[in-house]
Amino acid sequence: MRWLILAAAAISLSGCGLPPIVTYTSYAADVFSYLATKKSVTDHGISMVLQKDCALLRVLDGPICTEEAEEEIVARRSARDSEARAARPLI
Repeated sequence: MRWLILAAAAISLSGCGLPPIVTYTSYAADVFSYLATKKSVTDHGISMVLQKDCALLRVLDGPICTEEAEEEIVARRSARDSEARAARPLI
C-alpha cells in the first residue's frame, strides 16, 4: 500500500497526473511565447528570478543565461512606451 501511494504521488507531481487540458494549455502557451519572444514560459520565469536573459535552448549554442546589455533594456522599454503611446486614443 505504501508503494502505491508513493507511485501515485510521483506520477501526479511529475505532471503525468494532470488533466490533458492543462497540459495542452501549457504547450499552447509555450508555443505562443516562443513565437513572440524566442523564449518559453519557463525561460521567462527563470529570467525573472535570476534577473538575466535566460533561454534553455541556448545550451546548444553557449551559456543558458547571459547578462542583458543596458542598451537592450533601454531599447525595449522605449519601444514598449512608444507602442503604448500609439495605442492610446487621441481625444
